[in-house]
Amino acid sequence: MRALAVVVPDDPDGRPVGGVACVMEPGDVFDAHAHPPHQLAWCSRGEVDVRIGHELWPVSPDRALWIPGGARHAVRARRWSVFRSVYFRPWYAPDGPGDPLLVDASPLLRELIRHIGDARLSETEREHAGRVVRDLVRSSPTGEAPVVLPADPRALQVARGILARPADDRGLAEWGREVGASVRTLSRLFRQETGLSFVQWRARARLTASVSHLRAGLPVGAVAHLVGYSDVSSYVAAFRRAFHCTPRRYRARMAAGPQFVAADHDSPPGHVVRLPSLR
Repeated sequence: MRALAVVVPDDPDGRPVGGVACVMEPGDVFDAHAHPPHQLAWCSRGEVDVRIGHELWPVSPDRALWIPGGARHAVRARRWSVFRSVYFRPWYAPDGPGDPLLVDASPLLRELIRHIGDARLSETEREHAGRVVRDLVRSSPTGEAPVVLPADPRALQVARGILARPADDRGLAEWGREVGASVRTLSRLFRQETGLSFVQWRARARLTASVSHLRAGLPVGAVAHLVGYSDVSSYVAAFRRAFHCTPRRYRARMAAGPQFVAADHDSPPGHVVRLPSLR
């Protein structure tokens, strides 16, 4: 893991708004931690999963995640990623969402997140940018829900197996033999602990996984098969219900959006490269 910049409000009398940026290799992890400042997490490249309790939230170039202050969370990179965050002291953002919230990473929000992380800014400039970010967070939720993980170890083993291999088409009887639980028990656990039936939960996990493949530029038909849909039209219909657009349109939007590739390889002079203040 390589830090690009750290300007974090970790001093009680210090800045009300701060930023951080670091490069994460596939599988890199920030272990579970919490901090008083609110956090807006975003990837200018790549994709990470943020786990908050039993909820798994995807963060990517088109979606940023508001993490309320005090919420215990962990971060894991799915692929090579540039992970960026803006931090707000609670008194500076008292009207921020009280729960985790996915927001649309518009071009303006993307630029502001990068701007706030520039150590060359004055505190006044950083605070002005922070006010605009607060307004954008309140006005641009995506409406997407996280993938909720079951708490029971047996059901959690099934869930993790599906997240690792979305095309795995085994039913609860086969999974039950592997994890040592009956079909009835696993069915009850998924319903009670995730709010979805096993089939509904697997469908949501597959659609979430498919988004990562679409961002990578894979053809829609290939993506459908990679995440377990034998019929492409069924995948397209399910995707449209979940994301309110077709996979092809979603992929085109990602291809057209700014990725800030060149700038993410350099650190402006004067930046601190120290990560412990994130913990």
